[in-house]
Amino acid sequence: MKRNFTLVFSLLAVLTLTSVQAATSISGYFDMEMFKKKDKAPTYRQHHMNLMMQHEVDIYKFFTEVEFEDATDMNWGNKQSQSPSTGYAKGDFAKGSVQGRLFVERAWAEANFSKYFSLRMGQMLHGSLFYQNHYPSIALYTGKQFTRKTIFGRNILGLRITGNLGMGISYQLWNGKDNNAVTNEGNGAKLAWAGMLGQASVSTGVQMAKYNGTANAVDQDALGFEASVDAMGFGLWFEYGTRKMNNDTVKFSTARAAEAKTMDILLSYTMDMEEMGEFVPFFMYSTHEGTGFQKGDVTADSYYTDKKEMIFGVNYRPLPTITWKLQYKNQPKTTSYDNTDTLNKGAVDSNEVALAFVYFYN
Repeated sequence: MKRNFTLVFSLLAVLTLTSVQAATSISGYFDMEMFKKKDKAPTYRQHHMNLMMQHEVDIYKFFTEVEFEDATDMNWGNKQSQSPSTGYAKGDFAKGSVQGRLFVERAWAEANFSKYFSLRMGQMLHGSLFYQNHYPSIALYTGKQFTRKTIFGRNILGLRITGNLGMGISYQLWNGKDNNAVTNEGNGAKLAWAGMLGQASVSTGVQMAKYNGTANAVDQDALGFEASVDAMGFGLWFEYGTRKMNNDTVKFSTARAAEAKTMDILLSYTMDMEEMGEFVPFFMYSTHEGTGFQKGDVTADSYYTDKKEMIFGVNYRPLPTITWKLQYKNQPKTTSYDNTDTLNKGAVDSNEVALAFVYFYN
């Protein structure tokens, strides 16, 4: 608790000192979620309470994001169901505890030498489509799509060079640690294009990353494709990725156990209801095949899963800063195998209804 208080106090002190020198912007968001599965009690998660600060002077920019995340799930009857993403095991807190974790998700400094060349250093989000649009005030769904969870890590700790080459073409080059493979140093690159095709706003990109295995980790290659289209209220997001081992450190008896493939498609339509706000119905379809590659510690005993996920939902924004979300998620198939292709867990149907509230401020 003392460490958490010191973290927040230090950030506010820096904000106070720097605000008298140049313009400082503050923004953030809060979101609360409720989940209900058939024949189970509802569970609740206070997902984020976020504080972002940005400060600019001349060609330099500083940005940090402090977040209280993943307060312990609770259900009726005061029973605990700890969210795995908090990093704590069930039982670490007292029964009915609502503690989450306070941490710095991003902290970087950037020098913008020209539109062709910028250098960013520190901890930053990965540059893929879904990562750059993962904020609950932007993302229509509640949850994490498979590409984001499996192919590329969420954060990069290191250096990233970016720039615009003209005609809507941009590039990214990075080197550092990828938090999806904790023990792995990596290198990555992305080439993207964005522009107008008639009345449609279009962006597309291709990215790749190579992770160098150390300790129990193995060398891995990741490749991703992405595209987004926005035209007359209709929206399309698409991302496809693969991640696989490229050496003989770990032996699998079946090729697909040493590889992961994911695809995420999101379709939406924004209805402007004027004084009533916006309604945005959407549909999301995701597929995952192969090993998850979580934390880079893949071994010959690792399991791989084939699963699909469909989400139907609607977002309602009565104000630009407020979003209500309602969604229904169906996972019609989750099949898990061991490395000898032996069925470990058969097909399981999973249905879930989720309700979320998001408050964004700036």
